[in-house]
Amino acid sequence: PSVGLNIRLPHEQHANRYQNITLTFQHFFARKVMFVKYAKAYVGMPGGFGTLDELVEALTLIQTGKTTRMPVILVHAPFWAGLLDWFKGTLVREGVIDENDLHLLSVVNTADEVLAMVPKGAAAEGFLGHDIAAAEAEVVDAVVADEPGVGPAGGGAIERKERVAGVFDAGANAEAALTEVVEADIPLNA
Repeated sequence: PSVGLNIRLPHEQHANRYQNITLTFQHFFARKVMFVKYAKAYVGMPGGFGTLDELVEALTLIQTGKTTRMPVILVHAPFWAGLLDWFKGTLVREGVIDENDLHLLSVVNTADEVLAMVPKGAAAEGFLGHDIAAAEAEVVDAVVADEPGVGPAGGGAIERKERVAGVFDAGANAEAALTEVVEADIPLNA
């Protein structure tokens, strides 16, 4: 399935039509953990501060060995040129990153180039090559822990966890099932 990891923002973020399952997070940290933990490649499309935050987070985790080394692919070279020039002309020159750190990034312009860089077999491994039940449980835990008043200290965590876990059993109706869970827990004026 295509799992979308969205975040509640006053504007900008919305689910795209290609998602089979849409998970919505309250906090960036929980969302970023889920992005990087199961990834086989990290593809950066042109974006704003949130995109830059997630890009630098992924690079830092790879650079420091805190996550598996994976391709970090930036799409649309003209968009990223200024940032890459700054990395080279300022960060490397000032000695705050090593010139070899620039090799953590690749810049491409087409979908075919992106696909050529994704590790062989990644798409065939199903839910990102991980035990599906364990991955689902972790996503459920992250979603539950991320909700205000529902996490480990909040009441109703067990009931919510059971309802969120049921989303994965909903198959084609997963998005509707998750929407039902989220709407039941979030006041309309939140």
